[in-house]
Amino acid sequence: MHPGGLGFTSPAGPMTPPAMMAARDGTPSDHSSAAHWLLTHTPVLVVPELSRRGVPRLVGWSGATMTSLRPRGPEQWLTAGLTVLPEIRRAGIGRRLLQAVIEAVETLDVRSIDSVVNARIHEGALL
Repeated sequence: MHPGGLGFTSPAGPMTPPAMMAARDGTPSDHSSAAHWLLTHTPVLVVPELSRRGVPRLVGWSGATMTSLRPRGPEQWLTAGLTVLPEIRRAGIGRRLLQAVIEAVETLDVRSIDSVVNARIHEGALL
């Protein structure tokens, strides 16, 4: 467990996909294909859980995968999303989540990881 009751785990159990989808704005069904893709194609997936009274609650997710940013370009490690529940954003969880992804990728002897950030999302650009 990290300070503040935040622990990072790999997804496990039948509740993970719905919880991942609910961590995004909109309805869970809006994000079901993205959650399924992450669970089946992402080599590194980190899921933070916030424990209150001994009951863990999924509060976000992030991952990393090998992909090319250009057609026929070389594959490189790239973050695969960074999502934190809207009601607990701005508490430093996103920063700690991204750090956990970087550390997980480093265990694979990867020298660098890139991230594409939507410039309209001010908080993401600050990470």
